[in-house]
Amino acid sequence: YFSGEPVSQELILKALKLAQKTPSACNRQGWKSHVFEGDKSIELIKWQAGSRGFEEECRYSILVTADLKAFLWHEVHQAYVDGGLYAMNLINAIHSLGLGCIPLSCGFEYEKLKQLDKFEIPENEVPILIIAFGHLQDKFNYAVSSRKELIVTNTFHI
Repeated sequence: YFSGEPVSQELILKALKLAQKTPSACNRQGWKSHVFEGDKSIELIKWQAGSRGFEEECRYSILVTADLKAFLWHEVHQAYVDGGLYAMNLINAIHSLGLGCIPLSCGFEYEKLKQLDKFEIPENEVPILIIAFGHLQDKFNYAVSSRKELIVTNTFHI
């Protein structure tokens, strides 16, 4: 339910600057942000294929990746951890600036990931998440998901 109102580059830069404070392993900051606008954003959203029915509304998006060159050979998951932390902080930054967003996952098989070259994403970067964002309409629907009880998701080792 994005309004279609243009998002200024200044607002996008503010969100990116806020997210840049994300902690990372050894302060490597191995994440990368690829900002897409207009038809390029819609093409990226269609490639992801998880938003059928509202792709055309996604005029702004950010593909968060992690640069594998920032990590050592034995840190097999660190790119995803650091990239995920950054993506979450970017989502929070976008919301703090009064915009709405939707995270779209990038857990794909190798053949689909090879298609990222058409978006000029280097081979050494792994996709973490696509964040479609924009100004919200005055009135809109949203999904409400119940949350699990704390006892289900937390274990105290005392």
